[in-house]
Amino acid sequence: MITHETCDIVTKVAGPRDDFGVVTYTTTHTAGRCEMSPLYGSETVDPSVDQVHTRLRCFLPARTVITPAAQVVWRGTTFNVQGSIEKHVNRGRLHHLECIVEGVAG
Repeated sequence: MITHETCDIVTKVAGPRDDFGVVTYTTTHTAGRCEMSPLYGSETVDPSVDQVHTRLRCFLPARTVITPAAQVVWRGTTFNVQGSIEKHVNRGRLHHLECIVEGVAG
């Protein structure tokens, strides 16, 4: 699969509990390749709230390790994975992964 863009896959892994019994998390950043395709975008019309919602379809190589709880950082914007990771198989082999990502700016 041809992927023209670079991205970071951000995952949080639960670690040990601290002195107060709260679970600590370790954040990992993994650089990878991707291809993004726009799905939906909207802006609020209320002048007191300036938000832009953007949904994209993210295509990833088959070797990419990503979970539904991950985030994708693309062109400096952080997008949350929405739903499950789709595995696309071509002639019996895993060809690529797809997921829907959503970002809110503002």
